[in-house]
Amino acid sequence: MALATGMAGRRKTALLVSLVGVASVATLAITAGGWRAPVLPEGGNRAGKLAELRVLAQAGRDADALATLHQLAQGGSADAERTLGQVLLARGDSRDALVWLQRAGSAGDAEANATMGKAYLLGQDGVRQDYAQARPALQAGADRGHAGAAYYLGLLYRNGYGVPADTAAAAHWFRVAASQQSAAAQFMLANAYRNGDGVPQSNERALALYRESAELEYPPASQALAMAYQNGEMGLQPDPVSYRQQLAETAHAMKHPAQQP
Repeated sequence: MALATGMAGRRKTALLVSLVGVASVATLAITAGGWRAPVLPEGGNRAGKLAELRVLAQAGRDADALATLHQLAQGGSADAERTLGQVLLARGDSRDALVWLQRAGSAGDAEANATMGKAYLLGQDGVRQDYAQARPALQAGADRGHAGAAYYLGLLYRNGYGVPADTAAAAHWFRVAASQQSAAAQFMLANAYRNGDGVPQSNERALALYRESAELEYPPASQALAMAYQNGEMGLQPDPVSYRQQLAETAHAMKHPAQQP
């Protein structure tokens, strides 16, 4: 009995030592009864600590960080569940990733909804493309104000992915995302105003949105402005100087383009 107790104690000690490398990321809770799951700080440091763990477990392939994320997620924290799901998705374990993302999304985590919905919509990271699964996940994230979820929900409605195409619904969700400085959504909403798809046709509004998107270094927006100046489109006069300027802006933006939602 004493031997078994000693071995159990050594296993706990070994596990504690293995997590020392991430102790600065998640504080290990120690009680009189021994080791238990790590806990995260509350307040502003929480997101930063989870981001550190994500980098270690994902890009760094750090087994200790991944183990810590599992412990945190098993504690029922939605943000930890979502972070674990994102890490597992990137590491190719889509089956377990979707379980954790679903748990976090059901608890109200909008980013988990967006991550899961995007994976189903695009069929990426080992997830089978499934529009029927994508729509409710994206809808939940968009309803909670997530810009990425709103953008991809707009794409779903614009292209009729698993639903009847609805340009008005698409424009609505692009507008939600565009209001949060999503360059891709600003570009798509500009296209809608240019063509009168789901919104009243307005060259003035289209140009304003193209410029907002181009300011955020979204290459397609700069290119659209370049072609408008070259061909005299959307009420602009042909302007070779502005055309060349926008071409240069396009080339610049392509070196470090705005991040996709």
